[in-house]
Order: sequence, then structure tokens, then C-alpha cells
Amino acid sequence: MTAAEPLRAALAVIRRDISGSRLGADRRAVERYAATAGLELARILEIPVTALDATRRILVGAREADVEVIVAPTLAHVDRARREITAHRELRVADTEAV
Repeated sequence: MTAAEPLRAALAVIRRDISGSRLGADRRAVERYAATAGLELARILEIPVTALDATRRILVGAREADVEVIVAPTLAHVDRARREITAHRELRVADTEAV
């Protein structure tokens, strides 16, 4: 008998300026995606509307949470940081439009 593979750690990233009134739906979408994809959400990082340093916040959050995967509700939430994220971590998108 083999032991089940451990869940991979993930950081969910949600930009409040993009989510707007869909913030709750976006949170549920990344939680649901992580659960169905076999990921353990270490944290949901909500980036404030006023943040000018979203890329840095994402990278620091991923390093502090020691995660392999970053999950976002849509690609727009990580668009500016996409290159930096994919250079060091796996990026996954939970398409909330399909929910």
C-alpha cells in the first residue's frame, strides 16, 4: 500500500481592484479550485486597491508561505506579475466566469 501524495502548497492572489463586488465569489472560486486540484491553500493574499507594488507583494507572499503554486481567480489578477511568477513558481488560474 502506498501513501497518498501530500497536497502541494499554494498561495491564492486576489486583487481587490479587479474583483470589486465579486470579491466573495473570487475567494470561493480559488478555494474551490484548490480543493479540486489537490492544492492546500496556505493563504489567500488580498491585494488592496491602492497597492502600487502588487508584483512585489505576490512574490514576497509566495516566499513567506513557502509555496510552489500561485492561484488567481483570473489571469488579470496576476497579469503584471506573470513573468516573475512563472520564472520561479507554477501559476494556475481558476476561471470564475465558468462558475
